[in-house]
Order: sequence, then structure tokens, then C-alpha cells
Amino acid sequence: MALSCNPSLLIADEPTTALDVTIQAQIVDLVLRLKQQLGMAIIWITHDLGVIAGMVDKIAVMYAGFIVELAPVRSLYKETAHPYTVGLLESLPKIDAQRKERLIPIKGLPPDLLREPNYCPFAPRCRYNIERCWEENPPLKAVAKDHTAACWRAEEVFNGFRIVDYSKEIALDAIAALAEVPA
Repeated sequence: MALSCNPSLLIADEPTTALDVTIQAQIVDLVLRLKQQLGMAIIWITHDLGVIAGMVDKIAVMYAGFIVELAPVRSLYKETAHPYTVGLLESLPKIDAQRKERLIPIKGLPPDLLREPNYCPFAPRCRYNIERCWEENPPLKAVAKDHTAACWRAEEVFNGFRIVDYSKEIALDAIAALAEVPA
């Protein structure tokens, strides 16, 4: 029914959630065929970055109502710049993994959306947070051509800085401090 008037835009909100992979693939194939036949654009809303990897040109990652990262699909997967996007990608199973690896969950709970925060809404769950994250919500800033992120540490994350868990960051800080001590 939504396609009966030949729309120029289709908004698909979680169209493959809770479906098995075979049905997901059929839905994705159908939507892509309709996109070609009708010449329409698609906004595909999902938590599953694995489903959309091969079907979109650009990804806008949102958290708590804010766009936190916006990039062409290849750039987003290859050079992620926001900790929430890092978390989403870490929670995907890797098909080419040589051995079984534990998926890394995003710790904590989503924010209360009834009150707009005056700080980064991802800060309570973010393993990269710094003092400034609690003082103001960062704006989207360019980290590369056509790639923006709303994070005070976006450039570091974009350049490959990773924290696997909080205790490792403390250990890395201790190692770095020891390396600076003259022998």
C-alpha cells in the first residue's frame, strides 16, 4: 500500500528485525529491486549494521535522537570515528574469524529520553569518555572527507585508538607512564 503512489522515498523502520537470515535476505532483495524499478530513495532504520553493509551508500548512526556519525558506508566500516559505532560493529559476529571470539556488548543502559542531556548522551556507556563529555554534547565534526562524528575523541578513534575494556585503559596508562620514567 505504501508503494501504490510511486513514492520518491521509502522509510523502512526495522524491516528485518526478529526475522531469520533467509527472510531478511528476501526482504533486502525485494526492497533493492523496488528501489531500482521505482527509482526511489530509501531510509533504512536498523540496529543491524550487518544487514545494510551491501545495500546503502551512506550511513547515519544515531544515538538518543542525535546523529553521532555520518559517513559513506566503506569509510564507516573501515575507519569508524564514534565509540557507539565501534560498539555496534564489535557486537557483530565475524564470518572470517579464524577462531571463535566473544562479541563485545555495549555496557549500561540507554539514556532516559524524557530529559535531553546537556552532555554527551553516550558518555555513561562510553569506555572512551573524558571529563569534557560530561560538560557538553559534542557537535558533528569532520574527521575525513564526507565523514563526520560527534565525539570529543573522534579523531583518536578514527585513527585506530581502541579500548577493549576499562581495566585495559588503566593498564595502558600505567605502561605509558612507566615508559616515560627515565631509567
